[in-house]
Amino acid sequence: MDKDDLVRITTSIDKDVALGEKLRDLASELERKTRMVVSVLNRIHSSPVQSTPEIVNSAKPLLAECRTSIAAIAETIPEHELWRLKIQTAVFCGALIEYLSTGDLLSMPQANELFQIRIEWQGRFQIQAEDYLMGLIILVNELSRYSVNAVTLGNLQEPYKVSSFVKVSAV
Repeated sequence: MDKDDLVRITTSIDKDVALGEKLRDLASELERKTRMVVSVLNRIHSSPVQSTPEIVNSAKPLLAECRTSIAAIAETIPEHELWRLKIQTAVFCGALIEYLSTGDLLSMPQANELFQIRIEWQGRFQIQAEDYLMGLIILVNELSRYSVNAVTLGNLQEPYKVSSFVKVSAV
């Protein structure tokens, strides 16, 4: 191997390493932001149902902050493996806020709109169907926990609402 080939290979490896480090930093930032949203939303498990609108309203601005991290990842990333779990968590947070606010399911187009996913990112970055669905699976798991805690807090109707929502949304 001649020196020029070695330099090209080394340069390519250095670029890949730098890209990986940058993407890890961006993914960590998104993870930090989604953790903040989840921590606020977790208050639904120990608060009376009357507090839900206040909790949702305090979570919405935090979720909106995820947009900048998602945009930075979309502009940087060639593939999507480093950020998938974070996107799933962001979708879950958006879906939980939608359910708590309106009683409705967050659709995939609504999720793209919520996080301001741009058309020009298509092919490089978008919310994949499997990531959207994983976010909804996390939502269903969280709603089962929410139902148990709602009963503990004296809200005996909430499990029925959750059950109806899950049945209707599954169709």
